Amino acid sequence: MRIAHASTLTRSSRALAAVQRRALHTRTELRYNVDHGLGDFLPPAALKIVAVDYQQGLLDRLNQLIPTTKYETMSLPQTVIQSAPNAQDIAIFNTASQALNNAFFLDNLRPSEPDADADLKGNSEFANKVIQSFGTIENMKSVVSATAMGMTSSGWVWLVEDMRGELAALPTFGAGTVLVKERLHNGGTVYYGTNNPPVSPSPTPASSSSPPRSGMSSPTSGTIHPHPRRNPPDSRAIHATKVAAQVGVTSPFKPMHGLNYGVSSGAVNPNLIESQRQHMVEARQQIGEQLTPLFCISIHEHAWMAAGLGVWGKEAYLQRFWTALDWSWLLRDFSSSSTLGHAGSRGYL
Repeated sequence: MRIAHASTLTRSSRALAAVQRRALHTRTELRYNVDHGLGDFLPPAALKIVAVDYQQGLLDRLNQLIPTTKYETMSLPQTVIQSAPNAQDIAIFNTASQALNNAFFLDNLRPSEPDADADLKGNSEFANKVIQSFGTIENMKSVVSATAMGMTSSGWVWLVEDMRGELAALPTFGAGTVLVKERLHNGGTVYYGTNNPPVSPSPTPASSSSPPRSGMSSPTSGTIHPHPRRNPPDSRAIHATKVAAQVGVTSPFKPMHGLNYGVSSGAVNPNLIESQRQHMVEARQQIGEQLTPLFCISIHEHAWMAAGLGVWGKEAYLQRFWTALDWSWLLRDFSSSSTLGHAGSRGYL
């Protein structure tokens, strides 16, 4: 019988350790069966593309990028935080952040139901919070969906809660994220709702090459906001989130109070009264201090293309999203005496 030499065993152990390091990040099992899909929003084949093929591809790419770096022993949130301020690690940040955002998006879904808002309406405390921030539940959907329709590139739209307990819609572009504030690439715009009904902007002529227009009359598609600035300020230094405290990470940046962040109402209102204007000024001063994400929507063409909605299927995709949003999961820990904080409780922050 042959006896392996110690050097051979050592090499084998090192090879095994290298393989284990390269397999550091794996997909988290979802609460629902991917094979069954999410109704009309993401049928089985579409959900597999978004939740399995795309997510696994991101993690595989990340696992190829991190060997021999300080990131090979870090969790996904740690990787995003630590890579955010380092320009040389942009590929690692982009890949890790996209994977983290996509996981958060998928975590808040469930198979479509006829009355998907029942759990939201049944939670009177949170329903009142929505009404205080947006006027109505339908207007909240309109603001979130219109924010997404105003994006000309891929990214994410988030429903967030600020330090005062008010809700707002927030877009981030590319690999920008709200889960880790060092890379909040949102063009400087947070869309707060008002208690006034949306006012549609003046229509603009469509060229012969433009895609079909729907008129945006549905409350779940809403009015389109002015597009955020194409070149946002470097907002990597806004602040560290709760994940930094949990994993013992200190942000290398201080809060940047001088950022020119604008706040617009949920819909353009020419009759904005002075009290509302002052409210906007106060909100602007607090942006960057703390934003807690409640859910996000993936704004990527591959999502609505996979769902069979075509290249111009973004609006239909947004309309169907609300049928698959799991309000019971989102609101399971909500109480009127505290902010939502669900992202933190689920290990994202």
